Amino acid sequence: MITTGRRVGRCISGCGAPALAVAAALAAAAALNPVTVLELENGGRGEVTCVGLRQGESFSVTSEHSMYDWPVTEEFMVDPERRIVLKSVASASAAVREYLGISAAGERHAVEREMREIVFRVAAGTPQRLQAGGLERSFLEFGDHGDRLVMRAVRDTMIIAPPLVMERAQIDELIEKAWRCLDLTARDLESR
Repeated sequence: MITTGRRVGRCISGCGAPALAVAAALAAAAALNPVTVLELENGGRGEVTCVGLRQGESFSVTSEHSMYDWPVTEEFMVDPERRIVLKSVASASAAVREYLGISAAGERHAVEREMREIVFRVAAGTPQRLQAGGLERSFLEFGDHGDRLVMRAVRDTMIIAPPLVMERAQIDELIEKAWRCLDLTARDLESR
């Protein structure tokens, strides 16, 4: 499941019993189906896209090498401390592999590199492609050519940061949307 929204804050701010009820429902759902969330932040737009991954599920980014115009696929995992770990690099081009410091034969090579976050620029030519959570998406869905995207792994929680002053109708809307997101996530996980 991929969701997109505007970043308001990183914590649940209080607005009475409805917010607590939503938070409790989210915690219960996370306990039943642990999910790692990849967060792609486009700070220039103020947008964050979240991609759910099952525990131990890998994801990859494929890009065109800027000098050699050959595809390069980097495969990643998220470790228990929510670090992104580069597990392999693959390219059919020997020139690309040599540029990356890989001299051994074969297209795919194991790598072990841990990162708290990865910064990408949406390519000016062919945009990168993200394969995660059973879906493939162009980086152009997250930003325009040249936009800076920051990828990080976050907890298996939904982040809700409503305004401190809300009308009853707005609280009802917040709760309805939270339940809808939970239902969509459950359907997505069951279909895998």
